[in-house]
Amino acid sequence: MNQSLVLHYIYDPMCGWCYAASPLVAQLPKIPEISVQLHAGGMWTGDQIRHITPQLREFILRNDERIADISGIEFGAGYRNDLL
Repeated sequence: MNQSLVLHYIYDPMCGWCYAASPLVAQLPKIPEISVQLHAGGMWTGDQIRHITPQLREFILRNDERIADISGIEFGAGYRNDLL
């Protein structure tokens, strides 16, 4: 395998767009010319930590609904009901 390209994928486990992109990212290892290096980031780390208020939950759910409409990805009930 002669890998000539390294893709650094910086993702946030709580990001709806990153979740929507996960099927595409999962296909990258099948391309022999690409080496993928994953880097976990986070919007809500350090001094950006937030508590999920009812208002923030509704904001996230509205945006995740838009992401689902655009991408076709489904956000599960466990995420919607238990995590948020």
